[in-house]
Amino acid sequence: MLETLQNAVGEHDLIFPLMFGARGSCMIGGALSTNAGGSNVVRYGSARALCLGIEAVMPDGSIIDTLHGLRKDNTGYDLRDLLIGAEGTLGIITAATLQLFVQPVAQATAFVSLRSLQDAPALLNILQDRTGGAVEAFEYMPEPVVDAICQAFPDTQRPLNGTAETGLLIEVASTRPIDAEETEGGSPRLNADLLSVLADQIESGAVLDGVVATSERQRTALWQMREAVLESITHAGKAYHFDLALPLQNVALFVSNMDAEIAEFGFRTLTIGHLGDGNLHYALAAPGGVDFDSLPLAAARSAVLDRLAAMGGSFSAEHGIGQSKLDLMRLQKQPSQLAALQAIKHALDPKSIMNPGKLVPMEPVPQHMKRTAR
Repeated sequence: MLETLQNAVGEHDLIFPLMFGARGSCMIGGALSTNAGGSNVVRYGSARALCLGIEAVMPDGSIIDTLHGLRKDNTGYDLRDLLIGAEGTLGIITAATLQLFVQPVAQATAFVSLRSLQDAPALLNILQDRTGGAVEAFEYMPEPVVDAICQAFPDTQRPLNGTAETGLLIEVASTRPIDAEETEGGSPRLNADLLSVLADQIESGAVLDGVVATSERQRTALWQMREAVLESITHAGKAYHFDLALPLQNVALFVSNMDAEIAEFGFRTLTIGHLGDGNLHYALAAPGGVDFDSLPLAAARSAVLDRLAAMGGSFSAEHGIGQSKLDLMRLQKQPSQLAALQAIKHALDPKSIMNPGKLVPMEPVPQHMKRTAR
């Protein structure tokens, strides 16, 4: 289990920073085979970036061993990177060499209300500059999502007294002892630095309100809200979930334009995101008192995918393809890209015995789908 690894290395003041809600139930091999992401990708990267080598059993029974952990090995195709994220369609990962990091000695966590989502990239850049690239999480949690959390978990205390139409959960962390030292005000230096940045942004008008956790209990409460999001959206009723990625400069425009268009279809949106890396979890839900199944999901889904493609985005940021997105692979991937994926699959697994029917659609695109392809 991922959490078992994290607990084990924690005893040595180290961390394996792949962080998401399912860490207590997911396997390390599964995280690698799906190239899992999560809230810390903005600083540490996804599973692929955190893996220095693998051992894998191939379809013909041969074994690939790259467990050496070399940072540089320019001797042909990178088989490690090919197998990570392949969802078990090319081979089975049986061992891995993973990159560990020194455990932070100081963490500062805040929840803020932004004037506009358009101000988020500038705030991220300022935080990275002022903290030396120490931003570990930069999570988008707008007011509708906070409402859903509070409805699903009535004992939840709202992070701010007022509403946060554009809410952000921010965490910075440092391994430098100086950042853990208390300032004259009694707070760790890293907290004081974060407060200083937010004070400047409040003065400029980019940040409307904010709170910085002053105890581990307050920090845990903020993260419990974030990790309760999926359960809260599910509690709110039936929804269709997108896992999207966009260039950072296009995120705000996508959300504002898409939300307006989705409302015309009769849906409401419940959106959260790993904003630091441009990943949005964009859910279409029915307003109160409306039957989800009565709404035009197919048309709304097509509208989202059209706008996403026009803005240079991806329809699968971190949740993979499996079976459910094979149709999107057929319709959205460039033909040359799809042909290359099919060639690799056929070359390494000619009998298609490794997780068949997943990730790469091997059959030609049906004629009726070609006519509706966007």
